[in-house]
Amino acid sequence: MMYNQSHVLQLSIYMLRMDSREYRWMLGARARSLRANMTRAERVLWECIRNRHLGGFKFYRQKVCLNYIVDFYNSETNLVIEVDGGYHKEQQYGWDADRETDLRIHGYGVIRFTNDEVLFSTEAVCAKILDEIYRRIDAL
Repeated sequence: MMYNQSHVLQLSIYMLRMDSREYRWMLGARARSLRANMTRAERVLWECIRNRHLGGFKFYRQKVCLNYIVDFYNSETNLVIEVDGGYHKEQQYGWDADRETDLRIHGYGVIRFTNDEVLFSTEAVCAKILDEIYRRIDAL
């Protein structure tokens, strides 16, 4: 679902009135909804990385990190994987950049792929994810 500026403003005002417990519950409910309605590209990538299929590493999907819901997350290396779909408009890229900066400030690594990369170059995407995981492990 795409939100316009008025929806975002209304949601922001509503969130200011909530306490942190309610906000975390709302994020968790939204994450569960997103897990049930993954995009085709997200489903393809999930099949490759779930159940420790990729290098024996555990991944979570639609995981709450800070105050964001990320597409995929590896807790061993604090790596966030985002799959950007066709819905991304110019304004969305600005929000994504702000979110990515916030995640990086808090120690998360973030890598992004387009839907087309995941759908048509799945093996290359998985190789890049593994490379980033090993790079992050070496840096620890």
